[in-house]
This record gives sequence, C-alpha cells and structure tokens, in this order.
Amino acid sequence: MKLKIRYNKVALTISFLVGFAGLFFACNDEWNEHYDNPQTENERSLLSALKQDPELSMFIKMIEISGLSQRMDGTDAYTVWAPTDSALKVMEISLENLSAQDSVKIKSLTENHIARYFYSTSEIEFNKKRVLMLSKKYIYFEKTGNRYVFDEQPLTSVNCICSNGVLHKMNGSSKYRDNLWEYLKNTPELKTVYDFISQYDSTYLDEKRSKPIEINEYGYTVYDSVLIFNNKLLNRIGELNLEDSIYTLIAPTQTAYSKTFDLYKNYYKSNGGKDGKLNPDSITQHYTDSVIVNNLVFRGEYQNLQNRDSVSTTTGTIFKKNWREMFNGEFYKASNGDIMITDNLNQNIYESVHKTLKRDFRYMAFNSTSGFITEDADVSWENPQEDTKVNEAIGGFLLLREAKGISSSPVLSVYPGKDVVSSKYDIVCTVIPGTASDSLNTGEQTVLDFRLQYRLGKSNKRIELKKGLVTDSLHVMQIELKDVEIPFIDVDACLSITVNLSSIPIAERGKYKKQVRIKEVTFKPAGVTD
Repeated sequence: MKLKIRYNKVALTISFLVGFAGLFFACNDEWNEHYDNPQTENERSLLSALKQDPELSMFIKMIEISGLSQRMDGTDAYTVWAPTDSALKVMEISLENLSAQDSVKIKSLTENHIARYFYSTSEIEFNKKRVLMLSKKYIYFEKTGNRYVFDEQPLTSVNCICSNGVLHKMNGSSKYRDNLWEYLKNTPELKTVYDFISQYDSTYLDEKRSKPIEINEYGYTVYDSVLIFNNKLLNRIGELNLEDSIYTLIAPTQTAYSKTFDLYKNYYKSNGGKDGKLNPDSITQHYTDSVIVNNLVFRGEYQNLQNRDSVSTTTGTIFKKNWREMFNGEFYKASNGDIMITDNLNQNIYESVHKTLKRDFRYMAFNSTSGFITEDADVSWENPQEDTKVNEAIGGFLLLREAKGISSSPVLSVYPGKDVVSSKYDIVCTVIPGTASDSLNTGEQTVLDFRLQYRLGKSNKRIELKKGLVTDSLHVMQIELKDVEIPFIDVDACLSITVNLSSIPIAERGKYKKQVRIKEVTFKPAGVTD
C-alpha cells in the first residue's frame, strides 16, 4: 500500500487528521517497506523528535523564537527539513540578545525549512517537487544521483515518521531568498528599474473578504480591511512579486540603464502627441523607459533557456542573433527564478527597438490603429489554390480596386503599427501578378504611386517616394523604397499606395486596370541586411 498526500489540497481539518493518522500508522509497516532506511518515531510529535536529537538544538531554539513550538507539537501535518547545529553555525546565526529585526530574520529562515503536509522521498524518486514552505517561498525537493537534496543541500537522514508529520535532517540550510520583485526593491543599484515599475502600484479594498465592523460618526461603514496589492505593469511583464511562477530577469544597474536610455531615446522622438500639445520630452521619456523594462523578463529558469535557439520576453520580443550576449552579468538565485545584474544591457537594437515590421493583410484590421484604410476603393481577400504557379501568392493577398461608381484612383494606406520608431526604414511592397488568380490573365498591369504621409500638428505632410511605377504582368514584384524617414513616433505615419493612371497618355490607359494585388508591406530598418 502506498500513501500519498497531495500538498495542493485544501487544509485538512483536525478531526480528519486524527482519523487519517490512525489509518497512516496502521499501515506503517508497508510505509516502511517503501522508503529507503525509514526511521519510525510515530509515537512522538515532530517537536519531541527534534528535541531528542542533540544535533538540532539550535533549530529547536529557532522554532521557539518563531512561535512555532505549538504547531510542531500539534495534530496538523507538517514536513520539516531540519538543519544541524554545525550547518547553522557556518551561517553565523546568533540566538542570543536578539533584536526585533533579528527575530524576524530567524522566523523567515525557520519557516523556510517547514512545509504543510507530508513530503517523503518516494515523491521525488523520478521528478523533483517544488514545495511551498511556511515562509511562502517555494523550494525544490529532489533526488540527484543517489542523494536526496533540499534546496541543493544533501540530506543526512530521511523519512523519520512522527505523529504529525515527517522529519528529514540536513547538514546544510535553506537560504531565505528574496523574490525578483524584492531583489529590485532591496538592491540600490537597481533603483531606476524599480522606480519605473512601482509607478503602477495600486492597493484596493477586497470588499468580499473585508468585514464591516461599525458605522462611524459620519455614517460611513468601517471595515476590518483586507487590502490587495496590484501593479498593472507587473501584470503585463510578469508577476515578479508572486512566488508561484518562475522567471529570468535581466536587471540593468543605473549605469547600464542610463547608457541604454541615451541610445534608445533617439528612436522615440515625439511631436507632442497627435495634436502637438503635449510635452515631447515626457512622451520620449515614457516610451523609452517602457521599451527598456518591457524587454527584461523571460519565462523559466535561465538554465532552461540556454538550450534554445532564440528566447522570447514575456511581452513577445524575440531575440535570435547572439542572444546569449545579453546575459553578461552576475547571476543570483531568487525564490521565483534567476536575476542577472548587469552594467551592460547588451540587446540587439534591431530586435528590441528598431524591429522589422511586417504588415501581412491576413492579420490586419481595416482601421488605422492596427492595419490599413482605403479611399475610393473596394478591397477583398483572395486565396488562390495551392497549385498556383505564383508561389508567393499562396496564403492569399489583398485585391485593391476602384469602387463602383467612383472614378477617383483607389488608395491603400498602410500603417506600420504600434512598434514603429522615429528612424529610417527600407519599405518593401510585394505585388502579385494577375496570373496568381487566373493563369490566363497574362496581360494585367497597373500604375502605382507611393508616398509617405503623416500628420504634423494641424497639417498633413506628404513625401513622394515613387511615382508612375508600372507593375509586371507575369512576375512578383518586390518594390523597394529606400531610406524612408519617420520623424516622430506619434504622427500616424503611413505608406500610401495609389493606383494612378494619370501619368499614362489617355490613348494608352485602356491597357491598364485600376486594381492591384498586394501580398504584404514590410518596414525594415534602413541599411540592415537579414
């Protein structure tokens, strides 16, 4: 018979524990057969077993200071990984003449060695277990080779069965670690990152858990309040303040942050908002801070990231080229992941900031915020059969044509998207020939004009990029527009593609159609090759 108690179930009631204890110890012979070198002490509580081990006198004192003696002698189920006196002496722990601050530290350390419920070595024979301790920290309990270890510290004895739990002994100790948020908060050289994130802190009343206790003299209800901490930015980049998820955090020092800020700010030049009335410097500051902080967090431990060809931040930025060069600092273990403190935030700027922006119309909405708009035009989506001879057309393309009853030239305005920066782009427009839709349609051509448009204050700016370009009737065209500069991030810049036959002599216009097939438009950092 194999008994296994899941630690993630709701807390057991005392009456259930008493009944369960009878079953547990009635089956103790089979329990003993299951474990390596079991020690049965089931007539004694955890507290009694601890007190009778001469190597654990300091830990007993720590339990008393922490106010945990009654719990270790009670009927609720616990597992204790007890450090020996020699292990605690290495940590230079003094239990005499304690200050209030010392007592808090000792309690945190003590609770870092005790967990609710039963954890035996049978549960980690094949898979390590991440255990929630009384300290609210998670710690790994695992088997490495032939050794059982807790927080990477080897156990010297295991599975001492007591009336209210399991006792393991270790010749080491589990270090109480800050979580990633606490690291940022408590490390002065990381103040810039912490200050930016903490701007988004908020605390609100949990009305369901808070209890009304009285009505004050002004007639308002007074609550025994339960307050909930929230941070909107942490909700986005990763809840670094919680213990139940694992992250890797790149933490730039103030030196690294300042150096990166000075470089990135040139990509976030502002015109003062769409109407030009806001403070441009404040907008630049906000966008630059945001892009730095949004690219610092990765899911999982760093050890698990190392085997990958690329890594992705929690906000979706993908680093591929020489991405390991980002991790060039000093690593520390946090309770919910790894933190690397660095003086050099060495990220590829063409992956973090000045990105290639591909506008594939299959995934774009018909609006300026997320994709494109049209004027005097009908648009439809065509998805040719996979046996089309035009391979680039597979997957579909946008068909832009003049609207019925309107003689004006159809216009397609393509917006680069929210990640556009104030810099130069090489824009590539992929045009598909009519043969993609019909193999007999070998003579369809049109004429295109390209311009960059954006709003500057109350005026509209138009910069002609290419005029009178005649499309190919048989082949896919990659139309390149070099060194197109977008001056500010907040001017709604877009590429306008106009089907315009005005440059063609009237007598020859019948050869051309007022329609064009466009697969995609790509904004690439100017002068950068793939």
